[in-house]
Amino acid sequence: SNLISKGVALRTLWDNVKGESHVQLFDSDGTQLLQTVALMEGKPAKKSTLVKNVSAEGVTRHWSQSVATFKAIEGHLAHLGITSKKTLPYDTLIPALAAAMLESPVPVTPIEKNAFLKKIEKWILQTGLNQRYTEGSDTKKTEDFKSAKKWFANNENPNFLDEVIWTQSTPLLPNGGARYKVILAMLNKEKPRDLIQVNKILGLENGDVQAQIHHIFPKAWIKNQTKGDGTQYTVKDADKAFNMTFLTPESNNFISDQPPATYLSALISNWKTEDPAISEEAHWDNLKTLLKNHFIDDAAFDCLLRNDFEGFLDARANVVRESLVGRGITVVQVAAAPEDDQIDEVDDVLGD
Repeated sequence: SNLISKGVALRTLWDNVKGESHVQLFDSDGTQLLQTVALMEGKPAKKSTLVKNVSAEGVTRHWSQSVATFKAIEGHLAHLGITSKKTLPYDTLIPALAAAMLESPVPVTPIEKNAFLKKIEKWILQTGLNQRYTEGSDTKKTEDFKSAKKWFANNENPNFLDEVIWTQSTPLLPNGGARYKVILAMLNKEKPRDLIQVNKILGLENGDVQAQIHHIFPKAWIKNQTKGDGTQYTVKDADKAFNMTFLTPESNNFISDQPPATYLSALISNWKTEDPAISEEAHWDNLKTLLKNHFIDDAAFDCLLRNDFEGFLDARANVVRESLVGRGITVVQVAAAPEDDQIDEVDDVLGD
């Protein structure tokens, strides 16, 4: 390649960094780092012509900076609950973010750092919920890099942050794809506690205990239930994003195939036996408080006690929607469902 002839051995550069955690999180073959270099050089970030487009000088000047910025981004994202590929909706935005960071003033004061972190969170959550990078991501890298620089420098709102549309079918999102990863990241940031090991914070790569992702309404129970319209639920009905939470294997075994009203009552009985000095009412209050960090508010909790699956999905989706609004994200509720509402079904196959 023209880079080798100019004294830049890309393979060696890549071999030196590919084992680093921050590189593994965002890049599988060096493409994302080279795209960052391309953006810094003002060259197209198109994957197929990358090696031809970037110059040896550009690689020499920007490669190490890009690697260091990936490390800084890994640290920022950990604060947002994004700790692995399970919680990163798209790694495609990383080159634009890294290049924009390299060309922007470094936030110094706590207020500046907090404002900057809020921007990154908005960028990741909002584009994840809008599935912005499911296709045509190479051209979007260049557009978003330009917008992000203005945003970081003078708060000029970027054109890539479209408002999030919330429809009647949003509570029925599948447990896969970019939108699901947004929900998992938000949950991870909440640091929920376990039902059995109540003093343990559950996390994906960041808690006291490594969380597993399990169903709140068990699959085995759901498939034996009938919907309001008289038809039977399927296993696929149970696999909804808003029916998933973090648990330990121990809690999941305790739940087994019981409906929520049954296993929550059994949990309270156990707590009463362990701690009879506390009133039953206080135990229920403690359970409600614990579940708040699982995005289960009083309305969602009441649905659990009635084994009301559809009501629960609606109520829990509403808690997440309110949480997004609380993070400064514009969410617009629309009655009709957009045509492409199920794009997530193929999202993971496309590789995000």
